[in-house]
Amino acid sequence: MLLTPLAVLALSSLFIAEPADDPASLLPADTLIYFGSTSLHANWEASQNTAMTRILAEPEVRSFLHQPLGAANSVIAAGLELLSNDIAQAQAAAAEMGMESDISLDGFELSLESTEPPVGQLFFSLTHLDMPGMNGNELPDIGLTLGLELLDDGMVTQLKDLWGAIPVESSQASHGGVDYLSKLIPETPLSVHLAFIGSLAVISLSDTTINGMIDRHQGGGASLATSSEYQDMLSAAGGLLPGGSSSMIRVGPIANIARMGIAMGMQSDPSVSPDDLKLMLSVFDSIGFSAIKMAGGVSAVGSDGLVYSTSIVSVDENAPGLVAQLSRGGEPVDLGRLDGIPADCLSASVASIGTQAVDIYDFAWKLFKDNAPEEAEMAEQQLAAVLGGVDLRNDLLANVTGTLTTFAKSGQGLMGTPDNIYSFGLKDPDKFVSALGSLLDTASAQVGMPLSLKESTHDGAPYYEIDLSATPAGMMAQPAFAIRDGELILGTNSRGLKGYLTGGIGDVESLSSNERFMKFVNGMAAKGNVEQYAFSDLAETFGTSYGSLKGMAMMFPMGDEIPLDMAKLPPTDSIAQYLEQSYSGLYSAQGGLKVNRSVSQFQVGDFLPLALAGCAIYAGTQDPRLAPASVEPTINPEDQAQTDLRELKASITVYKISSGSYPESLADLIVPLGSDFPQGAYPHGELPSDPWGNGYSFAMEMHPKKKRLMPKLWSFGPNGLDEAGAGDDILKF
Repeated sequence: MLLTPLAVLALSSLFIAEPADDPASLLPADTLIYFGSTSLHANWEASQNTAMTRILAEPEVRSFLHQPLGAANSVIAAGLELLSNDIAQAQAAAAEMGMESDISLDGFELSLESTEPPVGQLFFSLTHLDMPGMNGNELPDIGLTLGLELLDDGMVTQLKDLWGAIPVESSQASHGGVDYLSKLIPETPLSVHLAFIGSLAVISLSDTTINGMIDRHQGGGASLATSSEYQDMLSAAGGLLPGGSSSMIRVGPIANIARMGIAMGMQSDPSVSPDDLKLMLSVFDSIGFSAIKMAGGVSAVGSDGLVYSTSIVSVDENAPGLVAQLSRGGEPVDLGRLDGIPADCLSASVASIGTQAVDIYDFAWKLFKDNAPEEAEMAEQQLAAVLGGVDLRNDLLANVTGTLTTFAKSGQGLMGTPDNIYSFGLKDPDKFVSALGSLLDTASAQVGMPLSLKESTHDGAPYYEIDLSATPAGMMAQPAFAIRDGELILGTNSRGLKGYLTGGIGDVESLSSNERFMKFVNGMAAKGNVEQYAFSDLAETFGTSYGSLKGMAMMFPMGDEIPLDMAKLPPTDSIAQYLEQSYSGLYSAQGGLKVNRSVSQFQVGDFLPLALAGCAIYAGTQDPRLAPASVEPTINPEDQAQTDLRELKASITVYKISSGSYPESLADLIVPLGSDFPQGAYPHGELPSDPWGNGYSFAMEMHPKKKRLMPKLWSFGPNGLDEAGAGDDILKF
């Protein structure tokens, strides 16, 4: 019953001045949980330049997604019809109680063209959580609050009608000259309160929260937005851009509430002994969640279409418990490591190795021994038998030190999987290698498959191949490692590792020559102790993996329940052309502040239409009343022309590679080109006509920007007139 009024948000008719840009300014300074956006509308405007928006505009992508979107929309239409019947029943019940409402559900459809949202600010928060007995309360007081700034008067009317359709009597209250409505949630001691603060529709389970928001809107004063933690977060992020979002969770106070809830729940269970309760609370306390003062973040789309994000965790490093211990981190990363990473890598990272692995190991065993000494002793004996005398802590975990460096390059593994190189320091290399060999021998006996280290030398360094040939993993990787200058250098592909050991990155420039990345790196280093950097070339990574995945998808057709025509999978270039590089880094600042900054191309909301489509289709397969209708994989004429032109352009490239020159006409594309292309460079055997019945045109002309002769292809367009690529002609140069 709670979800219905939460969807309503409806409200008093009194309107006052607009709220501040950041909805955090309306919430109390000690708010426990907050997620908010300054404006969904502004975010939508900024997102029109993102990679996802441009990818979804590609004709081949649109053609591929047409069928699943159509199926999803048929499910949504069926669901809206069922919901309309439920609303009609609610209206009848409301009418019997003397309440009137007029609700109609407009059709809703998922589309690749995102529509301008009539919504400004949006936020969700938990301002406080007072259970009975806390602060003298007899009833629970839960500050769960949702706010939505409505920019369309029609939405206000619709929400009021939805409120009126709920068959529960309302009461009215007032604070600071603002009227708001309340409804008791049946079978609970809770009420839902609804108000308008300006055009911001607010719903909350606490009238205390509503009253405080009204006070802060009218008089300002201390708020979450002015709190030191929130200000530290904005400072680390460089401010909050228009349309940006922010979030903050006060983990410490929430952990204390959770601890109290665990205690109350276990005490109320007669099967739980006092010793069990003591053990559970001891484990909880030893982890030390309360050491985390807050965790939060800021994210926004910049004018360049990139997504700029900053996440922050504030930890009391002097607090007891595992969390504080893990937060202490390691030494600053050695930026000289970037000189050993090729600039054309697919991805790379450089991270300081701390003592976290050993800390977790020691914590787990101490907890085990303190609370179950006999079981711990037995487990130690069993582990020693499995490890074959290897000291997991000292020989392996504590042996690793220094900086972990990784990078991936296009490789020669199965189906073109990348070659990955990893390197890190060892305190005692001989002990590490010996321990790893013993583990493989023990594992070999356990699984009944030969697993071993093959020792040799390469380029003067001890070289070890991990023989996985008898295992399924052996088809995917041929791992090997070498020991050089006190470091272990591991490769997922033996041939790739040997090449790296022999020539390093060769004549290729290093990642430190990437000016954009280094600007990001140096900016991070100026702010604090940098513990990690990461780099990814999204275009190259996508191009490397997509072809393999596409081939696998073609081999395994989808069933009838999943409306995807795998033959229409978009070509690599239709997506990769909009992808570029992304960066991230983590640094430690004074006061136990951990800051992670990133520059990427995608935000969670980019995938919302596709996620909704997938959910709708799944719902249709589970409920026969919502079964998706059959949708023909059609495409609009302009998109079809673009698809044809792209195929013709690709065929011209094939023709030039095979024959050494460009064709004289498109007809040459269906002339056999030896045994490799018996049907010609164009794979369909017959040249296409455009959607309006005309053939496509071709000429070699000087490209206006590239200043060289290039193939020019065009359709006459809807008017059927040849305008040489101008007018409504559809052109691809």
